[in-house]
Amino acid sequence: MSAAKSVTVLEPKQWQARAASHQARADAFTRAHLARRARGIKHPIEDFLFTYYSYKPAQLKRWHAGANTVLPGDTERISWKYYRECALPPAVVGSAVDLQRFYALRRQAV
Repeated sequence: MSAAKSVTVLEPKQWQARAASHQARADAFTRAHLARRARGIKHPIEDFLFTYYSYKPAQLKRWHAGANTVLPGDTERISWKYYRECALPPAVVGSAVDLQRFYALRRQAV
């Protein structure tokens, strides 16, 4: 017998506020790095962090709701890697993390 999975549905105002807040924090953390990079100025620590860990500032700005969370009204994330479309009643399209695909492709990392 398997346990039932709990699914969270975030209303558009909720997930949009969370996404905007995350992006604002990510902007604050990456702003100086991006400004220096645009001027060709090196920084020994921040440049190391962005090259060693190979995360791009744009990747850090992407907010993810997490597993078993549905975002009604979201169609942007459907095109993102490891996301899928969800149909919700009444005739609402949303997105959610495609856990099956994620585990199939990233099982070793997990």
